[in-house]
Amino acid sequence: MIVFLGCEKEGDFSANLAAITMMEALAGRRAAVIENHIRGRYAGRCLIEDYIRSLEYHNAYVYKGRGTPKLPNGCRLVDVWNQSLFYIAQESYANDWLFEHEFGRFLPYLNDMERYCEILYVGVEKNAESSRMLLENAKIFILNIRQIPEALEEYLETWSAYVEKTFFLIADYRKDVVPDRTRIIRRYGIDRGRIAVLPASEEFYRMAGQGEAVRFMLHSVRCSNRARQYPFIRGLKDAQKRIVRMMEEREGGYAKEA
Repeated sequence: MIVFLGCEKEGDFSANLAAITMMEALAGRRAAVIENHIRGRYAGRCLIEDYIRSLEYHNAYVYKGRGTPKLPNGCRLVDVWNQSLFYIAQESYANDWLFEHEFGRFLPYLNDMERYCEILYVGVEKNAESSRMLLENAKIFILNIRQIPEALEEYLETWSAYVEKTFFLIADYRKDVVPDRTRIIRRYGIDRGRIAVLPASEEFYRMAGQGEAVRFMLHSVRCSNRARQYPFIRGLKDAQKRIVRMMEEREGGYAKEA
């Protein structure tokens, strides 16, 4: 299980989660995504066009293939792309407390879900009660964070128990902003293999906001190095490969190199 946390309240960390998991699927791994929050633009809305209508009204895309893992009532396994990327859709609730309470029903099913797919990503909101338990049981903890020294220092202080298994994804990365990747590595003693940079892509975030993250990825994954979206795609590919290597280091052959 890989836990994906966005450090700031604002930003596009759910869209980045959608992008990373789609890149896993494109690299040939069966991946699944679930989230423990309903704040803002969560990954399900980025991956599935017309999310509410598709799931709640027409039950479109719901996967019922052979070997489907058992899920609690109200949860549906959605085939996002080619039986290689799945999203675990949960019932919507009026408030965060009720959603958090109901999310607890899913926790005993995580092991079955991991056996079904190669990689299970869990998008977490740092203030949710279940987040710390998920972090403790994660194989890798991906921190989606910007080039903000105060945010990095707050994380390293507050979440120090998880630094050993943390992968740093520097989002909205710009070479002309200080600290850059090299300075971050030196200042905070981060292993070079456990950090990747992801430049922003306005086109991707716009399409993800319309539920078209998959369409963008399929169209852009083999773009030329002259394409406007190339820095974003190159950053995603690099991050995905580094995550795989980190999994191999921690689990001994858990995942194969793309």
